[in-house]
Amino acid sequence: MLGNPTLPRLAAVVFCLLLNACADNTPPTEAIWLADDTDYIKDLAITADGTQLAITESGPELRNSDGLRLADPDLDSLTPQLVVGNDNEFLAFGVDDQTVWLARLTNTGSLSYLQQIYTASDMQSSLMLTQFDNETVVHWVDAGSPAWYSIPLASSFHYPLANAEHRYSFGPGYRFYYVDNSSQQMVTVDMSTLAETGRSPVDSDFLGTGKLAVNERYAVATVATELHEGTDLTLQNRTDGSVLKVASDGGFGKHFQGLLGQDQAGTIYYYYYAEFAYQEFGKGMHIRAISTTEPLAWEQQVRGGPPLAERVYYKSLSSGIQLMYVDQTNPYSWEYVESHNRTRFVQLNGAGSVQDQFHMTAHILGKATAPSAWPIERLLQEGYLGEAFATNTAGQVMIYGRTGPGLYSVPGNTPFAARMR
Repeated sequence: MLGNPTLPRLAAVVFCLLLNACADNTPPTEAIWLADDTDYIKDLAITADGTQLAITESGPELRNSDGLRLADPDLDSLTPQLVVGNDNEFLAFGVDDQTVWLARLTNTGSLSYLQQIYTASDMQSSLMLTQFDNETVVHWVDAGSPAWYSIPLASSFHYPLANAEHRYSFGPGYRFYYVDNSSQQMVTVDMSTLAETGRSPVDSDFLGTGKLAVNERYAVATVATELHEGTDLTLQNRTDGSVLKVASDGGFGKHFQGLLGQDQAGTIYYYYYAEFAYQEFGKGMHIRAISTTEPLAWEQQVRGGPPLAERVYYKSLSSGIQLMYVDQTNPYSWEYVESHNRTRFVQLNGAGSVQDQFHMTAHILGKATAPSAWPIERLLQEGYLGEAFATNTAGQVMIYGRTGPGLYSVPGNTPFAARMR
């Protein structure tokens, strides 16, 4: 006898409520348009009129504000790695034989400018992007040290004094920061003059590798540890040297966190998720802000279950952030163990107030638990999994991603593009 199947269902409901793993009660936002003729997305940019340039695995694609595919951009055989929307033009960056190039494209895809901006001696990384509201820095590693191109300053530079294996970052106001391990100091460099403008001692947690974010008052470092699940953060007051450590935790009531970045005003953001409410940690997904005067300026709880660390995407504003993230819950039923992957968007202003938030229909994968069906997997719902987003000046949110059976590039997945507002 199999017994009463109602009991496992009831247990699953109770378990789901305890863990806050049930689906969001609010209805999902439906896409205004979908297009299945794009490829898997790597990067996305949008101009003021809503024209989008997507960098896909098969090359660049241009679409108008209604999602209709336009003629391919005029880049010949060049393949960009990164693209940035700048008013009514696109700035595309790529690497060809150790040479970093910049191409300017109109919002119709016409090439208006092409320039070699840097020649590397030993390119050791792909291009990376740090972007504030009106400042954008494209950077990479050459011969073990960071190099960059600043769009507002229209200049590139190789900084051999900062070892790329160690910590460095860019901040608003054209500042470059790096940790000098030999002197255990944080160094500030003015990117417009390349002059060193200050040094200050840092805690030993800042030595070695990891993420770094710095504003006028605080420096924040991520600290990897094998003691528990998650990443620790170390905050240091740059004025008096005092240190505050914020640790992830394991076991009952565990929480984990991740550093996001900062906005044009200098506020640094990070998220944490707590499975249970205990001590100072409220149950659920939270965003915390480190201002230029306070280590915890505010905290805002947002919707969602545990976020997938590799699927948290951030864009800064003049004051505030936009965040697209994918969370995952795993409710249990009699027939299937399910994995619900829900794409969410939230915009917070500099004071922590929610300006906009929505989620898409969950991408659900079910695995049969009945012995006769094991180990068959089948998609239970054709939901959406976001991979890139951009917003225009009118506040429309464009999301690219995929739908179909599986989280990643497996047969049967169909890429999509959607205008959500």
